[in-house]
Amino acid sequence: MNIQTVSSDQARTGWRDLLDGVIAGDVVIIERYGKPVAAMLAYADYVAMQAELEAAREMDATGRTLRERPLPADTYRTWDEMKRELLAELRAELGAPGTTPAAWQAGWTTLRQQIDQSGGVMRGLSKAEIVTRLRETRQELFEAEYAHLYR
Repeated sequence: MNIQTVSSDQARTGWRDLLDGVIAGDVVIIERYGKPVAAMLAYADYVAMQAELEAAREMDATGRTLRERPLPADTYRTWDEMKRELLAELRAELGAPGTTPAAWQAGWTTLRQQIDQSGGVMRGLSKAEIVTRLRETRQELFEAEYAHLYR
C-alpha cells in the first residue's frame, strides 16, 4: 500500500489520477493549509475498517462483544437510567428467592470452615487479615471487570 499526501488544490486538479491510485490500493491524504483533513481509500478497505472499529467499540472487559448479548439501541437513554437498572438487577440477585440472609456470625463460621477445608492461602489468618484480603480481591475484581464503566 502506498500512502500519498497531496494538497486540496492538487486533489482538485488531479482527481482522476488520485482516484485511479485509490482503486489500485493506494491511500491518499488530503491536506488543507498543511494539515490533514481527509483520507481517500478503497471502499472495500473502508468497509473492513468500519467492521473492525465496530467490533472493537462493542468489546467489554471480558472480551465478549455486545453482539453476543444484543440490546435494543434505545435501551438506555441516560447514564442514570442504566445505573438504576443495574442496581435493580443487583438487588434482585442479592435478594433472590430461596436465599435467606444469615447472621454475620453464621456467615463467618461458614467462611472459616470453607477456608480450612480448602487448605487455601487464607488458612490460619486472623479475621482482620481475611477481611483485608477479601476487600483487596473485591477491589481487584471491580478494577478488572467494571472500572472502565466509570472512567
